[in-house]
Amino acid sequence: MIKKEVTFSGLATAFLTLSAFGALLGTLPKVPFPLILLAHFTHFYGPLLVVAAALLLALRRPKHAAFCLLLGIWNLGIIARDLAQPKPAAAEGPRLKIVLANVYTENNRHEEVEDWLLSQNADVIALLEINEAWWKSLDRIAAQYPYGKQLARSDNFGIALVSRLPLEDARFVNVGQNSIPSILARLQFAGEPLSILVTHPLPPVSSKNIESRNLQLKEAAVLAQLSMQGGEFILIGDLNVTPWSAPFRRLLEESGLRDGRAGFGFQGSWLMNLPLDHTLVSPGLAILERFVDASRGSDHRPVVFSIGKSLP
Repeated sequence: MIKKEVTFSGLATAFLTLSAFGALLGTLPKVPFPLILLAHFTHFYGPLLVVAAALLLALRRPKHAAFCLLLGIWNLGIIARDLAQPKPAAAEGPRLKIVLANVYTENNRHEEVEDWLLSQNADVIALLEINEAWWKSLDRIAAQYPYGKQLARSDNFGIALVSRLPLEDARFVNVGQNSIPSILARLQFAGEPLSILVTHPLPPVSSKNIESRNLQLKEAAVLAQLSMQGGEFILIGDLNVTPWSAPFRRLLEESGLRDGRAGFGFQGSWLMNLPLDHTLVSPGLAILERFVDASRGSDHRPVVFSIGKSLP
């Protein structure tokens, strides 16, 4: 048997090769599982590859250094382009404040989360991963936000949308081909209908789940297009996809919605600072404020944002 010694240089080369491979995957329209998971860490690959280029140059490996530098700059460009988008200008008029919070089913810090939700003084609150224990503990929320829909479940896919403003309509809808509920609500904002879709696709832990998630995003785009024929539209949720991945780019292209993070920085909301909790708005809306807050026992950080009408 031939024994090969594992060296630091060998491990470093393997790690850099994996990073470079992962950096390239984000450009491909379809990548098999589990390789597709590597495409979600673009925010790590850029800085890592630039540092690696400097080290390789110091070690007198100019060709390897040049490769890492070019790939690193390219990945940093993706992130920079993502962050450099300007904030859309808003017209004078009414404002609407919305909170999106994936509370995490097993989280038992119910009162602390409810105190924080009430402190935000939002008009609309969307909650994900609520079970019976969660919903029973949110009695003050239920009292102050009497309009909406909620469905408690034990499988991490409970969902609620509650409002202190009257809703013209609020119903559960199936987006995609799974049994996971989404909520579609409609209210009047700035003199015209505003539809809000709250959805939570399956996490990308298998090929089947990825197909289900992608179909759910595709059908959400169709629903957005239909809704925008008669008003404005907001899509919010833990979409289990990063903003630089191919499925997310397709969602923006097919729906005509804008990424609500534009002009507000990175806004990471999950582990390893991944932005998985999204706020997408139709072109007629402008996001005036957007931030993520502390997690309070969840694996997700809640997103708070305010909207107004965009300038014509």
